Order: sequence, then structure tokens, then C-alpha cells
Amino acid sequence: MNKSILTGRGGVGRGFGNPSTRSVAARTLPARSASAASTATRTQQLGVALCSALFLGGCAAGIIGAGLIPSGGAISAQLGELFVNSAVSRSYLMSLWSVSRYVLAALLLGLTLPGVALVPLLAGVRGFFLCYSVSAIVRAMGTAGIAPALALFAPTAVITIPCFFAASVWAFDMSHELLLLAAHRSARSARRGFLTMLLFIASALCVAALCETFLMPLLAGRFAAMM
Repeated sequence: MNKSILTGRGGVGRGFGNPSTRSVAARTLPARSASAASTATRTQQLGVALCSALFLGGCAAGIIGAGLIPSGGAISAQLGELFVNSAVSRSYLMSLWSVSRYVLAALLLGLTLPGVALVPLLAGVRGFFLCYSVSAIVRAMGTAGIAPALALFAPTAVITIPCFFAASVWAFDMSHELLLLAAHRSARSARRGFLTMLLFIASALCVAALCETFLMPLLAGRFAAMM
């Protein structure tokens, strides 16, 4: 039998037993992990930047759109109906759907290839309708409409907006990963920490639904007579 095989001096022995080979492999794995983590961080930062920019753009468009509404009895009647409907008690499941629909839409878009473009657009839509509603109330009532607008939207918005952004950033990252996989390129899994994030979001949305079910009718009822 060839002694080089027994002593590890042959080609095969050097491939597995050479300390320098093990050292190179040990240095390569952390380098690849660091590179993947850096790429993931850049993707998340890009998602935050795009969603924030389009959300603020949607807010600006909503404010401008509300300013274009002709002031008069028609808008006052519509807002009065809005407050009256908000003052009516609703079921908890309806409230839960109301506060979670944008978050669910973002999560579903994260499972699609076009989600990279659609998730930031959804953020713009969210910002538009939020600021359009608030601005329409202020336009119809003047400075006296600030308090009713906050009563109608603030109790849930302070909870749902952070949840929406957390879901949107994950969805953007996940959709970007799907694009890389579709292009046959390696990608870091965006599922890491997903269950923790989902548990946090679900808990927060349950609290927001409680606010919309029990707190909002009380606040809206107080201001319905002002319209």
C-alpha cells in the first residue's frame, strides 16, 4: 500500500489535512456571511427610504387634493356622515380588518416578484388617504377641525403606521430576495426574525382594533354634533 495515502502526504491527504487549506476555508465562510449581511442591510435601508419617500409623497398629495375640494355644504354633510358612522359601534372583527388591511396587503405583496415596486406604491396610497381625510376635515371646519380629525384617526394611526412600515420593509426585502432567486443569484433569507415581527405586529393590531371598537365611537360621537 502506498505510504503517502497512510501518512496524508498524497494529493488527497493534502486536500483534507493541510492546515493552510482549513485556514482558508475558515476565513472564507465568515467573509461570505458578512457580505450577505451587508447586502441585506442595504436592501432594508433601500426599502425604508423608498417606502418613507412615497409615504410622504402620498401625504403631500392628500393634503393638496383635500385643498382642491370646493368648500361648502356638500363636504360638511359628507364629513358629518363620516363622524356619525364612526360613532356607531362596530364589531371587533370589522375593526380588526379595518386596522390590518394595509399590513396584510404589504405582507402579501412581499410574496410576489413585483412587490419591490408595489410595496412602496402601497405606502404612497396609505399616506394619501390618511392625510386626505385629515386635511378634508380641517378644510371644512378650519382650525376647529384639528381636534375631531385627531380623535378620528390618531388613536389607531399611532399604532398601525409603525406596523405598516415594519411589514413593508420586510415585504420589500422578501420580494427582492425572490427577484434574486428568479435570476439564479444567491440571496440571504428574509425569513429570519419574521415570526417575531409578525407576533409584534399582530399584538399591536389587536390593540388598535380595541381602540377602534370602543374608544373611537366615544370620541367621534362627541364631535358629530359639530358638523
